Amino acid sequence: MRWIREVKQGVEGVKPGFIKIGVSGQSPLHELDLKLVAAAAITSIETGLTIASHTANGAAALAQLEVLSGRNMDLSKFVWVHAQNEKDHRIHEQAARAGAWVEFDGVGAKTAHWHQECLTFMSEKGLLGKTLLSQDSGWYHVGEEGGGDYSAYSYIYTHFLPGMPNKWVRLLMWENPRNAFG
Repeated sequence: MRWIREVKQGVEGVKPGFIKIGVSGQSPLHELDLKLVAAAAITSIETGLTIASHTANGAAALAQLEVLSGRNMDLSKFVWVHAQNEKDHRIHEQAARAGAWVEFDGVGAKTAHWHQECLTFMSEKGLLGKTLLSQDSGWYHVGEEGGGDYSAYSYIYTHFLPGMPNKWVRLLMWENPRNAFG
C-alpha cells in the first residue's frame, strides 16, 4: 500500500508524523469515506501513526470509530478533528470514552465561550485528558489582495489560554498533543 511505503521510506526523504484524512458529514458514511477510513486504519495499525480526521459532525465521527473498531484498531490512535462543530456534548463524551481524541479547534473571539463550554464539559466528565485544542487559523484566500482577511495565530495564546487553569494549559498544549501524536 502506498501510504505504508511512504511512512517507511518517506517522500523525498521526509517521513510523515501522522495520517491526515477527512470525511463528509454524510451519515451513514459515503462508500468512498468508508474506504478512506479503512485504508487509514490499515496504515495506522502497520505503522503506529495516529489518524487525524477532519470530520463534519458527531455522527460521522462515531461512524469512523465503528469502522476502526471493526478493524481492531487502538482508538487512542484516532483524533476527531473539528469536534466543536458537534453541539451535542454527549457525543464528545462517547468518542472520548471509546478512546478517541476529541479535538476542538477554531478558537477565536467569536467562539471562545463555546470552546470554554466544551472544555469545561470534558473536564467535568473526567475526559480533559482525551481532549485536544487548536486555533486552526490562517486562511489565505487565493486571488484576494494580500490573501484576504487573515486570522492570526495569536488569539489562543494572548486571550484564551490566560483565562484557563494552569494545569489545563499544560495538559491541553503539551501533554495531550504529545500523547496523541507521540
